[in-house]
Amino acid sequence: KRGRAPYSLIRQQVGGRWTYEIPHVGKIQYGGMVFDVDNLMINTPK
Repeated sequence: KRGRAPYSLIRQQVGGRWTYEIPHVGKIQYGGMVFDVDNLMINTPK
């Protein structure tokens, strides 16, 4: 809503981190593509 990141479930939140995280599967510094959807993974903070 309003352009903000979605919140994860309360049991998946840890510390002050409550939004989903999107890290790269293949590190960019080692040739991983930046905007390739296949190179992104959606994780909960926990």
